[in-house]
Amino acid sequence: MLDECVPGRLKRWLTNHDVKTVTDVGWGGIKNGRLLQLLVDGGFEIFVTADKNLEYQQHLPALPLAILVLPTNHWTSLQPHQARVMQAFDSLQPGKVTRIN
Repeated sequence: MLDECVPGRLKRWLTNHDVKTVTDVGWGGIKNGRLLQLLVDGGFEIFVTADKNLEYQQHLPALPLAILVLPTNHWTSLQPHQARVMQAFDSLQPGKVTRIN
């Protein structure tokens, strides 16, 4: 699942995965705590965000979600990180936060 702050075009990088955006499923505007619970209840395994404060605001190790935090949500600035994003995506683990710097 891509957070609403993440460019939807990122789905093109992850063609080997079934990727949806928060907006695709109608969850836009939902606050992080409730959103994370919806993700867990919906069976999602990975949450991709650019929200660098998420891990300090929520108790993420208790959730069966892998979290990937991007360095930016600006598409042009994110493009040089494509290889690192794709590589990180394939090694994410539930309950862990992975940051791309």
